Amino acid sequence: MAGIPDASAYPLNPLIAMALERRFGAGLDEIGHALGLVTLATSIGCLPVAGLLDRLLRKRLGLAVRPLIMGLGALTAVSCAGLLMIAGDLDAALVAVILFLFLTCTANALVPTMPQDLTPASLRARN
Repeated sequence: MAGIPDASAYPLNPLIAMALERRFGAGLDEIGHALGLVTLATSIGCLPVAGLLDRLLRKRLGLAVRPLIMGLGALTAVSCAGLLMIAGDLDAALVAVILFLFLTCTANALVPTMPQDLTPASLRARN
């Protein structure tokens, strides 16, 4: 499950600037600035959201909460990527990219803690 957000993000991220330039005729400076802000905001903004979801849902779902958040984030992100096909202008396309990156970043924010949940206590690192 942990690899799905990564695998879903890799095809979109490297080529999005070129695709937006070709499809909407926007300049690379405008696209680059927007994508830089999007990347910064989604990378930072996902951490408190992932932590809050983890804390709120852990009471109900226990250890299943992190894989569930990751899986739902990845599935929703892939469907957001489909919004790019119907985006009518650059702003709509950037909204789809924001949603996509925010969801994949939120799912990936929980990856470092997953091994701690899945590893038996006898094998975990100790202080």
